[in-house]
Amino acid sequence: MIIVCSYCRNVIGEKEPLENKAFTHSICLACWDYHMPQMLELNLSEHLDTYESPVIMVDEEGRVIGINKAMAAFLNTTKEQSLGLLGGELLRCRYSCLPEGCGNTQHCATCSLRQTFTQSRVQKKDLLEVPASVDLKDQRLYFVISAYNRIQFVKVVVEKLVRTEPFPPQAW
Repeated sequence: MIIVCSYCRNVIGEKEPLENKAFTHSICLACWDYHMPQMLELNLSEHLDTYESPVIMVDEEGRVIGINKAMAAFLNTTKEQSLGLLGGELLRCRYSCLPEGCGNTQHCATCSLRQTFTQSRVQKKDLLEVPASVDLKDQRLYFVISAYNRIQFVKVVVEKLVRTEPFPPQAW
């Protein structure tokens, strides 16, 4: 495969399989030196706020390391209250308050959000427009998410809210 810089479009090398002449992208050292200092000037919150859709960034453990204004408004919370929470805690999943905690209950094994995040992280690939749901205290939210693997974190975007439906209270 032919490696092309996604910034300057110069060919910067090849990688296996060499017989495949398709293009893949990276960044050359000259573009890295030029663009990275500019990108690092924009902090994560400012960057996320450039997205209109609700967005959260989670680290390898699933803890929120960034959230944009649209997601904070969607969840009726603040950025300050959100940072450091696990995804289920942020979304107020009804199972995250069980003694085992978010990510450790029997329900977490079938959680579409957790599975999408984990699959994106482990397989190091983006997953687009995945149907997802979360069980809140009194309702189930259905939405569509995309998960973008970014090496040390995953960006999760709520593409659209599909519907909500009442969820009967559960006796634990």
